[in-house]
Amino acid sequence: MPITARKLIGVCVTIGPKIEKGAGTKTFYHKLKDLKKSEASSLKEVANRISEETRKSRPEMVVIKGLFALLKENGEVAAAAKELENEILSE
Repeated sequence: MPITARKLIGVCVTIGPKIEKGAGTKTFYHKLKDLKKSEASSLKEVANRISEETRKSRPEMVVIKGLFALLKENGEVAAAAKELENEILSE
């Protein structure tokens, strides 16, 4: 049984994308607009969780990389998710 974004992040409440608006961020969120609302919603939750973790003084890289792995499982946004991952983890 695959791990879903909702199972991994639990009851994580987020308010919109908080990731600094780089090229990877814009590309990723633009790709989400092409997906079904239900699918885009869970992927957006994962991206928002990544944003939360990167704002911490010592982000949990294991959690962040795992969340990126979930985003990259979706073929339609995989390339954009990889670009976003590279952008965030290079900071």
